[in-house]
Amino acid sequence: MDEDDTYERDGTTYVTLAPRILNLEEVTDRLEELERGIMDAVDDTSGDDELMRIDEVLALLDVDIDAPV
Repeated sequence: MDEDDTYERDGTTYVTLAPRILNLEEVTDRLEELERGIMDAVDDTSGDDELMRIDEVLALLDVDIDAPV
């Protein structure tokens, strides 16, 4: 392990091999995008009597529910 195996988050430095295995930046970006989309969907329905169905939320987020996991 060397200096390339460190990861900083919120001022804390971690030692990890994950960047060698995964593209963490891409994963983090996608998670942030999904979180923003969910919050937008919640904001759109705040105060409404109508609830959004989960498939509607996933469609707004461009999530392919048929993709293999």
